[in-house]
Amino acid sequence: MKLLGRAMPQVFALLGIVGFLYTFWKHNLGRTTQGWRFAFALPPTRSSSLPQGSLSRRAGIKLELASILSIATALTGAPAVGITSDRIEEMFEWVRQQGGMGLDNIRVCSFSKNGEQVRGLAVTRDFSSSSAAEPLFSIPGKLVLHWRHPTVLSSPFALQADISPYDRMLFFLAVERLKVVSGVQSFWAPYIRTLPTPEEFAHFHPVYANKQLLEEFAALPAVTSIMRKRQMFEAGWTKMRARLRSFAQTCGVQELALADLMWANTILQTRGYDAGSAAPAPMLVPVSDLANSAVSNNVDYGIQNRSLDASASMEWKVWPKKLLRRNDEILESYINAPNDDYFTQYGFLLPGR
Repeated sequence: MKLLGRAMPQVFALLGIVGFLYTFWKHNLGRTTQGWRFAFALPPTRSSSLPQGSLSRRAGIKLELASILSIATALTGAPAVGITSDRIEEMFEWVRQQGGMGLDNIRVCSFSKNGEQVRGLAVTRDFSSSSAAEPLFSIPGKLVLHWRHPTVLSSPFALQADISPYDRMLFFLAVERLKVVSGVQSFWAPYIRTLPTPEEFAHFHPVYANKQLLEEFAALPAVTSIMRKRQMFEAGWTKMRARLRSFAQTCGVQELALADLMWANTILQTRGYDAGSAAPAPMLVPVSDLANSAVSNNVDYGIQNRSLDASASMEWKVWPKKLLRRNDEILESYINAPNDDYFTQYGFLLPGR
């Protein structure tokens, strides 16, 4: 679920209540839990410690809740933003032309969640669990973006032995977006134009929160984690800036900046699918990644070829897991993690059940 608009104040307020209480499960290929590995940054770790002092654990939680509510009052909501219908139709047509199937079975629409309008996927007709042999839709392998995709392997980032698979995806995605923004041709343009912009992320994702505001609440474990990751990311950029800009220039991009890498990393964190231990970097799957999350998924989704062997089929399929009625929302279950991790990675919470 990609909460937009005034979602950031809501998720900050909810974090203290349900952040340590609520765990939900993923099924099949879940959303990626990797991230922040760029340039010596460590993977995210959960912090269960409360602010130091003589307070008991219960009193500490009350103090944290009060601080989070203070953050919520300090943040300013913004009108809901999102991709336009023409961009969606452009991407759907692109997927059809590349061999995508079943796209008439789904549509993009808005769903009301906690007082916010959230974009998601719905089915356009009834599907029963007995029809599981028939996918709702499928995305051809050439449109599943992973670290061994031919377009990635042909980039200068694939030729550097010291660049990890995750960072290869990170740099590639950042440069491809800059191509689209600057008018340089990119195979991935129809997909990239549907992804959230940095300005849209700033409405709801905590990584884009004002630095001064984060510093005021640095005692909160979730805020401490965000600040630490941002600092490591900035240090990595300082070390590799000249080299990365040189690579970007060979791709026709002149002004690669830290903000571009921050955007690409946020996309990989919020949109990426984990392909298993055989794939050390997340995959991006157009159309499928428009689905929202729930405690329990009502579809199964993934590929059989988890080795990412180019000689095997990489087709991505989504099947009904249960009876779906016309206009029912398609729901995944992103990751197996508590809500404080969910908040720092995705920028939203799923309220208690």
